[in-house]
Amino acid sequence: MMMMTWVVLLMLCPVPAYAQSKCCDCDPGNATVFRDVSRLRGILTGIERSGTTILSQLVMSSPEVFGGFECGLLLTSNPREFRSVNPFYEWMTQSPLVRMWALNPSDLEHLCATATCHAEFYAGLRRLSPILNESHGIIDKTPRYIYHLGDVMRRSPGVPVVVIRKTKDELLRSWNNRAASGQKVPRDPLNLLSLAGAELAEALETFPDRILTIQFGDLISNPNATMHRVFDFLGLEWKYEYVKLEAYNAKFAPFGTPPVGPLRSQS
Repeated sequence: MMMMTWVVLLMLCPVPAYAQSKCCDCDPGNATVFRDVSRLRGILTGIERSGTTILSQLVMSSPEVFGGFECGLLLTSNPREFRSVNPFYEWMTQSPLVRMWALNPSDLEHLCATATCHAEFYAGLRRLSPILNESHGIIDKTPRYIYHLGDVMRRSPGVPVVVIRKTKDELLRSWNNRAASGQKVPRDPLNLLSLAGAELAEALETFPDRILTIQFGDLISNPNATMHRVFDFLGLEWKYEYVKLEAYNAKFAPFGTPPVGPLRSQS
């Protein structure tokens, strides 16, 4: 009798959508399943100060996608390990006022403990984050992915990746300007440039159809053509009005988040 009661309860209690499908992140044959379960529409990365933030704001202007400032989940081999990956784990619970995901700490802990793969974590993130709704696919913008790009792409089968780049001189000049103003900069920038270049070259050889590279200079000088390429690659529809970033700001407006300026003023 007790067993029958439990069976009835299980039949009556709905299984969360993110738990209805299982997939193995590392199996390239499960690319369709991974994308369907995770609703991860794209990964944006590039060396710090290369333009990942403005790129993500433009992409997230589409009504089909959204996301927090950065994610970092794919730096881990499984969601349980995400607890030790900071600042990304801590950022998951920070406020939309700073464009973060605003997860409840207990929800985040439960998600790390119960998600059996990255796809399930992303699905749970969609369900639990107040900045996301059912119509949104996720955009994961994480500059640090560029230093682990091969592993990141193996953990997200089928998901397209956009890499934004600056020239070596542009990056060094940007970092020098930050250092002069007292801001934190990489200790060994030349080593980071070498590491990022090697990871990108290997990923392009392994996943040639899943990576689009763009230049920051092209984004600033010709945003319409550059973002057309990006949106087409991600399966989204580009509108030139997105350069104003009004559509992006509107998504954070209900939380009182200060708006960002249009593309030209950020360049």
